[in-house]
Amino acid sequence: MLGALSFSSPALLLALAGLVGLYFIIRALPSEPRERRFPAIRLLRDIGPADPPPMRTPPWLWLLRLLAAGLLILGLAGPVLDRSDDLAGTGPVLLVLDNGWQAAARFDDRRTALDRLAQKAARAGRGVRLITTAPPPGGWTGGADAALADATTAAQLSARLADLSVRPWSPEPEPVARRIDAALDRGEIAAGGAVYYLSDGLAHDRSDRLLATLARAGRLTVLTDAPTRPTLGLRGVERTGAALTATLVRPPRGFEQSVTLHAQGADGRLLAEATARFAPDARTATARVELPPALRNEVRRLHLADQASAGTTLLLDARAVRPDVGLVGAGVTPLRSPLFYLSRALEPFAAVRQGEIAGLIDDGVAMLMLADVGEVAAQTRRRLGDWIDQGGVLIRFAGPRLANADDGLLPVRLRSGDRAFGGALSWSEPQALGPFPDDGPFAGLDPGGRVTVTRQLLAVPSADLAGKTWAQLTDGTPLVTAERRGGGWLVLVHTSANPDWSNLVLNGVFVDMLKRLVTLAEPGQRALAGQGPERLVPLQSLDGFGRLGPADPRVAPLSLAQLDQTPAGPLHPPGYYGPEGAALALNLMGPAGPIDDRFRLDDLDAETEPLLAATRGDRALAPPLLALVAVLLAVDGLVGLWLRGRLGVPGRRWRPGAAAMLALVAGIAMIAGGRPAAAQDAPGDDRLDDAYALHATEATRLAYVTTGDPEVDALSRAGLVGLGRVLTLRTAVQVGAPQAVDPAQDPLMLFPLIYWPVPEGGGGLGPAAQARLNAYLRGGGIVLFDTGAGSGPIGIDTGDGTRLRALLDGVDVPPLMAVTSDHVLARSFYLLRRFPGRLSDTTLWVERGTERADGGVSPLIVGRADWAAAWAVDDQGRYRVASLPGGTQQREMALRFGVNAVMYALTGTYKADSLHLPTVLERLGE
Repeated sequence: MLGALSFSSPALLLALAGLVGLYFIIRALPSEPRERRFPAIRLLRDIGPADPPPMRTPPWLWLLRLLAAGLLILGLAGPVLDRSDDLAGTGPVLLVLDNGWQAAARFDDRRTALDRLAQKAARAGRGVRLITTAPPPGGWTGGADAALADATTAAQLSARLADLSVRPWSPEPEPVARRIDAALDRGEIAAGGAVYYLSDGLAHDRSDRLLATLARAGRLTVLTDAPTRPTLGLRGVERTGAALTATLVRPPRGFEQSVTLHAQGADGRLLAEATARFAPDARTATARVELPPALRNEVRRLHLADQASAGTTLLLDARAVRPDVGLVGAGVTPLRSPLFYLSRALEPFAAVRQGEIAGLIDDGVAMLMLADVGEVAAQTRRRLGDWIDQGGVLIRFAGPRLANADDGLLPVRLRSGDRAFGGALSWSEPQALGPFPDDGPFAGLDPGGRVTVTRQLLAVPSADLAGKTWAQLTDGTPLVTAERRGGGWLVLVHTSANPDWSNLVLNGVFVDMLKRLVTLAEPGQRALAGQGPERLVPLQSLDGFGRLGPADPRVAPLSLAQLDQTPAGPLHPPGYYGPEGAALALNLMGPAGPIDDRFRLDDLDAETEPLLAATRGDRALAPPLLALVAVLLAVDGLVGLWLRGRLGVPGRRWRPGAAAMLALVAGIAMIAGGRPAAAQDAPGDDRLDDAYALHATEATRLAYVTTGDPEVDALSRAGLVGLGRVLTLRTAVQVGAPQAVDPAQDPLMLFPLIYWPVPEGGGGLGPAAQARLNAYLRGGGIVLFDTGAGSGPIGIDTGDGTRLRALLDGVDVPPLMAVTSDHVLARSFYLLRRFPGRLSDTTLWVERGTERADGGVSPLIVGRADWAAAWAVDDQGRYRVASLPGGTQQREMALRFGVNAVMYALTGTYKADSLHLPTVLERLGE
């Protein structure tokens, strides 16, 4: 290595010694004789004096050839100009990598950084040692400490990078720190060397200990992602009625951020999506997914579309299905009927049906609630018994009819009649609800002090009565009793389901008790009924990127009883456990964690640099050197042709040395002055910001131009969000969150389609914006101009186009024509004849000549329809403009136009291409 210059193949530099011998060979070889045709005698007088061909190669020519040979050898040696800091120390470079799920979103960047650092070490003649901080499956081997990888070469490390994986759990810094400390104490790792920590940018348990250890090991450089791309986490999901509400977390950031949550079925179909918005400085955001009950029960996976990892993926199983609860009783009269109170209490977390017992069983309900239903008929009683044995849950509420019934469908024997409190003939005051037993389903609920019971059904005392009691009054008499029957349950509430016998139904604890009872009927519990303490064998596991795959056979089974108390981690990775068809999900987010209600993402407390900063200064010199060799060889060839008389120029005498030098200088200037073409090389463009470009291109994004009017800008964003949802549900296109752009500052070429509202009072564009817009339109971008935010007709060469003409003054705008149903835009996805938005009477304009199949794609689409208002939805997915003049049909046509516009921007004139028509017709004939 020569200062900042190093070579990937330094052995090739030995060939430079051969230039001495090449010099003598080239010098000794004479130039090829020039061939002349003998002219007629009368033409001899026109032949001017000519210099004879040289006997030896001219000095300028052999210098040219020696220079080409030397540059070829240097180029093949792989020179690299390393302008970054030199590596500290002399031993192997220590590379420490966070490979928990938090690093999954941009793990390719980490692989690239590792590879570049390894090549940097190789050029310095040093090895590398890679240590990962996330434990392998099964935990750290050989005890609590992490394994320390052996030193290896850059080539060996580069070969291993493809197999380097992200773990579906968090890093564990402390065992790694202990192991490095021990290696430093034994001299296994030499202190004072170069240390690079490729961090996920987050603070983990005892991250400070690891940082202190790495600083002890040598000169530490911490590399992480840019703060504009924070790690996200899915903290939990709650069922609220027919909706799923997800809570998302991120580290503290001072900017707004929108992310998309996808709900998928077991077959991978996208069932719904929702948007969560982080306010500036907010650490949490929520996304609410609303679905019809039938689709709601099909959801088996929730994940963030913007950032895939095990920490942003939630697997659902049969326990997440809202169970069907059948109600049987007399009427639903408000404030009187027991069914009124039961249905109101159950609706937020169960699908409620009413009917007769036999019909509800035929409908497949998981739970039946009988409110003061007396003696059940013998035939129905037999069906109920079979249904309970197969996992059904029967809950009965007391009342005057049940007081004198004895049909065998009760968990305990009852005394005849009922017991009354507080009446004129009573012997006691009304009784309050007592504490719930610790081993029952209501454990942990607060009975409060306001629930009183004035009438109840008394159980006949027995030896097993205490074991069957799930709730009792303060005097010890049972209020709720239960008994297991086959695979199901029999439950009796000893008071009524209306306020006649108690005020229980008027208290919030009643809803909490019903929630606990409904869990008995969840399909997952019914499918596994009777398995008891059996072990759940791992079926499928999530990897660090949130992808499901076959479970590792080394993963230990789970205890069914301990499923909800087992945290997902190296011993039990997140995934599905149990028999196929009845497997239960274990997630990172759950009651046992590691992601729970207190989970948060905090930034690492350390000075950090961008992930690729350590090798950003490296520049390979081989390409320009080899390009210069090609120029020199071309010059040598031209000179050779000239010396042989093949490039004579009438009337001119060229000096070959001057010509060669001129060509050489021109070639060097062309190489030195050249630079890579930018994505958008327009006047006034700044260098493209890497973070902005990565954010804009990590998903296909539609953009909208900000106008300075907050209401118009908010409507534009909401419109593109609504259009994006329709695209995801109806097409194969999945778009990310919309991006706001300022034509004067932001690069436009990153977006296939830009929605540009033109409200009243807008001015023209500045020189920088004009240059960017012209470059975007010439480069294949499409802008949808919408003047519907104001009034008056539009058009550049039609009608009064004052606003749009003023806006586009200085922009290269082609002649426009009205769109017909034959235009590609009208049939890029849907077949359209009209293109309405919030306004229905509109004409659509595109570039003239694009109606033909070979006419290309129009860079401008112009209309006055206020499409964003027709597309716009709020956070709950409701349309912000509730009604349009043409009703739902007009909105549907507006959405279809939006789909067509996006497909037109992505596929161009594909639908107009008739190239494949003969083949299609031939196949149809077959």
